[in-house]
Amino acid sequence: MASDPHAACSFCGKPAQMKCNGCKTHMYCQKECQVRDWPNHKVICKAQRLEQAIERMANITHQAYLTFRENTWDTPIEKIEDKEDELVIFDGDQKLNLRNFTPFPDKLVKNDRTKMAMLCMLICNEPLAFMHSLITKLLRGVDVTVEELQVQLRTVPRKAIFVAPDGSRQSNWPEFSHMVLRLKSVKSGKQWVVDLSGGQYGICQPFWDWEIYVANYVGKITAIYSSGTQRELITELAKIDGNPVLTYRLVQDAADQLNKAVDIWEERHMKLSRLLFLGDAAYRQQEMSLLDIMKAAVRSFINSTDFAKPVQAARAYEQANPGFSQRKCCDRAMLLQSVNLLNEH
Repeated sequence: MASDPHAACSFCGKPAQMKCNGCKTHMYCQKECQVRDWPNHKVICKAQRLEQAIERMANITHQAYLTFRENTWDTPIEKIEDKEDELVIFDGDQKLNLRNFTPFPDKLVKNDRTKMAMLCMLICNEPLAFMHSLITKLLRGVDVTVEELQVQLRTVPRKAIFVAPDGSRQSNWPEFSHMVLRLKSVKSGKQWVVDLSGGQYGICQPFWDWEIYVANYVGKITAIYSSGTQRELITELAKIDGNPVLTYRLVQDAADQLNKAVDIWEERHMKLSRLLFLGDAAYRQQEMSLLDIMKAAVRSFINSTDFAKPVQAARAYEQANPGFSQRKCCDRAMLLQSVNLLNEH
């Protein structure tokens, strides 16, 4: 996370107003002090610029996914019970949802924390899959390694519970594991976490120092995967007939539109990796432009596409083949064990 700006010259200690254009935190009283300090400062400066770039990537991807999830919302909600340490969500009748996608129930939400929790509820590897292309383009040329981690959370600020129309309840913690990204600087070895769906647990901040995130939340790392593994899994699940068409294939189609919009934005503006290193004012302007074009592309796709036929076909398949698609999904997911990098140690 970005450091606070210094108040005095980083070289001589005198009052300073000239900010380092790289890290934006070290200050100098004159150019001579900056030049003389550079041999000592350059390592710190480059490290802080790298961390700022990763934090910006996390924030862009986090906001992009939350907006994407809102525009591809697929669950009717009757009511919620919003408590400090627990969010209870009462599911509506999915059979009445004839288009698969339905407006997000904003009228039930009183604050951003609750909205984020609802958008991320029972979300596991989907953000890493649907945002993989965006993440890859943002980090192109950035000197870090990226891993997809499955973790068991030791404690959470708030858990969430889904209540089905038949009264059955399903909690997101501690029954389920959680997926995050771990990034590591190739030069320094410093590590960070990007948590795109932590909002369901009250973990609303997407960017963390690895040590702090582990100390606060992680009980155990249960799997480590190469970057792109979740995208490959979701792509395979989307090929299964029945409910996976609704859960994965149609959402993947929406993500494809988001990725096309990103390509258009890069043609009109700049490569995404360059965006991460802009000055603050230029960055904020370009960030908003990027988020807007992704949002518009997904919303246009959802509003202009007739999903009635795939919904009918998926439901007919499930009725004719009860439980078959779920078994196939479990079989595909089991294949992840063969690519779990923890098994190599």
